[in-house]
Amino acid sequence: MSTQQSTTAVSSSSPAFGRLALPGLLIAVVAVVLNTLIAMLARTLFSITPAFSPLQPVFFISATVVGVIGAVAVAMALMRWSKQPRRQFLRIGLAVLCVSVLPDLSLLFVHFIPGATVAEVGTVALMHVLTGLLCLGILSRSMA
Repeated sequence: MSTQQSTTAVSSSSPAFGRLALPGLLIAVVAVVLNTLIAMLARTLFSITPAFSPLQPVFFISATVVGVIGAVAVAMALMRWSKQPRRQFLRIGLAVLCVSVLPDLSLLFVHFIPGATVAEVGTVALMHVLTGLLCLGILSRSMA
């Protein structure tokens, strides 16, 4: 009897994983490449200090991948437990995207990273928005 329940649990989650794993990987790769290009362009156009850690590759690449994994996990959970997963995903994703930019903007006022400039903070915010929009666009289409 317990074998039957575990088989059901695995099979009900497999379609969501199958539909979202490849798009999630694609998003992660594209977002990392685009965020790297944005960081390189920002360093070229603006005087970005090397001490500004959010624009160091190890930081923004890992943050990008973790963010995409989080979005895929939420999408998978909603596909499994929500009656309207795509609609819920878009609502949650837009809310999280809006909130995710607040810590970036706070860098200008809180001085958590001393000397953070508008260009540095704007670049990080742009990276957040780009990754978020990729997740929302591609994952929501994959959920349909």
